[in-house]
Amino acid sequence: MARKPATARRPAKAARPKFRKHQQADDAVKPHSRPKLLTRPPKLNARQLLASVWPGDKERSSDIVVRKITKQGAPPALPGFVAYQVTTYNRDNRHNHFVTLIFDKAPAPSAKVIVDDDTPRHTYVYEYALARRGNAFIYRSNGQAPVKTNPRNKPGISKHTYVALRAVLTKVRGG
Repeated sequence: MARKPATARRPAKAARPKFRKHQQADDAVKPHSRPKLLTRPPKLNARQLLASVWPGDKERSSDIVVRKITKQGAPPALPGFVAYQVTTYNRDNRHNHFVTLIFDKAPAPSAKVIVDDDTPRHTYVYEYALARRGNAFIYRSNGQAPVKTNPRNKPGISKHTYVALRAVLTKVRGG
């Protein structure tokens, strides 16, 4: 029997990770600095924050699903506060976002809330306005007032924070 001559194998292609289109552009904003609270204590309560959501965001919040709610320890600088980490998922663009809600007492509509959200809307529109009222940390933005996106520094929350806050309030109330 005659043997076939050995053929040279093609070199293997370099392994490249496969990304879906929605994974290529991660829209979560990474922290810019250590968290800073501008004023203490927080001035706005959960009811006021829920009322401050822009009507367009309230309509589009039906695309947001809560994946997980985790109770965490509050930062050492805020003794007596209760923190919740909420993972939200956007059905439209398939992105996960993390919202941290820190309550001054047990979650209730009258409880004061500190918000941290990794969405661009929170970072570039609402973070500074909420931080001036003590309801957010200067954490992901550069700490300067938004000149174009929120020139009047009107407080508000993103649709992810809106859904997360509602979910925590209903879960704790026994929903």
